[in-house]
Amino acid sequence: MADRGSWALAITVCAAGFLVVRADSITETPVGQLFVYELHREVFQSEFEPFHKVFGHVFNDPMVFKCNKERFPDLPRWLRFTQRDPFENGFLYGTPLPQDQGRNIIEIFVINKRSYDTFKERLVISVGPAVKQMPYQAEFFIELREIEKVLPAAVQEEIRLDVQHLWGTSRLDFINISSALDRGGRVPLPLPGYFEGVYVKLGSDQPFSKCMLRLDSAAHRSECASGGKISGDCSTCSNPSNCISWCKSALPEAKYQDSRSAAVSSPHDPGERQRAAADGRWRSEHRGPSSPVFTAAADGRAGHGPELILTAAVCANGFKLHYLCLALCVHLIIQSNMLYDHI
Repeated sequence: MADRGSWALAITVCAAGFLVVRADSITETPVGQLFVYELHREVFQSEFEPFHKVFGHVFNDPMVFKCNKERFPDLPRWLRFTQRDPFENGFLYGTPLPQDQGRNIIEIFVINKRSYDTFKERLVISVGPAVKQMPYQAEFFIELREIEKVLPAAVQEEIRLDVQHLWGTSRLDFINISSALDRGGRVPLPLPGYFEGVYVKLGSDQPFSKCMLRLDSAAHRSECASGGKISGDCSTCSNPSNCISWCKSALPEAKYQDSRSAAVSSPHDPGERQRAAADGRWRSEHRGPSSPVFTAAADGRAGHGPELILTAAVCANGFKLHYLCLALCVHLIIQSNMLYDHI
C-alpha cells in the first residue's frame, strides 16, 4: 500500500510540473461589436522562468497556442483564433450575435516549442446585449494587410482615423474584421510584397458622407468593371499599408434591409407578383388537401394505423395521385376496413 501511495504521489507531482494552471482571465464584450483578445508571448514566457534561471539565461522561446471551448474540441461559432508563427502573438477575435449571449469559457493551452513545457489558462468571455445602434455600416478592403497585422489595437486605431476622415464622424466602431481567404480569396505566394488582404467593417449612427455614397452608385460600379481610372476615390491613408481598395469596398445591406424586406413581402414588380401567383397555383395543385384519401387520414374516422396516415399524406402532399400511389393507398384502406362506397 505504501508503494502504491508513493507512485500516486510521484505521478501527481510530475503532472503538476508538466501542466501549470493559473487563475481565470475574465473579459466582456457586447453583441454586434468586434472582440479581440491578444495572447502575448512575453506574458506566458514568464511562466517558464524557473527553467531559465537554472540555465542562467532567458530564452526567446517559440510558443504555440491551442484554443477551444471548455469541454468542446472547437471554439464557439462566433470566435476565431489565428497565429501566424510560433514567434508571434496569437489572437482570438470575432463578432458575437444576439444568440451568442452568455458565458463562454475558453481553454488556452500554451506549448513551449523549445522545452515542450505546457501551460494552461482559462479565458471567460461574457457576451452581453448590444450597447450601440449602428444602422450605417460600411466595409472596406485593405489589400496590403494580413489578418494578424490588423488585429492589434494600434493598427485598428490607424484604420479608424483614416475612415473617420472619409466618413466625417468620429463615432465609429469596428463591427468585424475578416481575412480575404475566408471570402474565397487566393492564398498569396510566400514572397515579400504578397498579402492575403483584409476586409474591415465599421459602423456608426451617423449617415454616410457624400463621398461614401458613391460606393452605391451605378457610375462607380461601371468604372470598377471597366478597370479604368476611378474618379470617385476620396479615401486617405496615413500608412500606405492601410490604404483602401476603393472598388472592393461597399455599403452592406444593413441600411437598406428594412426597405428590401418590405419589397420582398409585398412585391411591386409585376413579374414578381406573377411568379408568386404561379408558385401558389403549383402548391395548390400538388397539395391536394381535399382528396378522399387525405380526408380519411385527416379526419381519423376509424382505427387505421400510422402507415396509412403517412402514406396518404405523402401521396396527397408530395405528388399528384398517380396510379401506383393511389393503388397503395387503396390497399391500405382495404386492410384497415375503411374503404368507402365511392372508391
